[in-house]
Amino acid sequence: MSTPPSITCRYSMSDGLAAATLYQGSTLKHRVYQIVALGIFSFTLYQAYRIGFTSSQLLLYLIALLLFVDPVPLILMSVTRLSQPPLPTTIAFDTNGIVVTVADRSTTYRWEKFTKLIENKRFILLVHAPWGYLVIPTAVLSASGHEQTLRDLIASSLRITP
Repeated sequence: MSTPPSITCRYSMSDGLAAATLYQGSTLKHRVYQIVALGIFSFTLYQAYRIGFTSSQLLLYLIALLLFVDPVPLILMSVTRLSQPPLPTTIAFDTNGIVVTVADRSTTYRWEKFTKLIENKRFILLVHAPWGYLVIPTAVLSASGHEQTLRDLIASSLRITP
């Protein structure tokens, strides 16, 4: 295996929200909320068909929409991101774990702590706690030429299935 990779990037607010949305969509809670929302929406449509549209049904539609989207975690993420300008972030990978350095602060994540791997075309998320995940942008990874090295390192280091 080649030298363990290190990448540097800046996370914008849209990156943070896209990663949070990706994580949120993978949780069981979000899927249950969506099923309940579809049930409420269906019930409200049936009720509107049977007795006509009333103003109380508008409230049920709003509740169903909020349950389906579940905006609270995304709003909280946005609020915390507003006060932080995008700082350069360095992510270094090795056989022991991952070291993330933002400005002058470093955090080390050992491979054993990661419980789940989520990815799409934009990000690889390594989950280590509820709403605790490490975001690795695939564009930066591909541009640095370390994508296959990281994938090999993840496959050999994680005790979870991707």
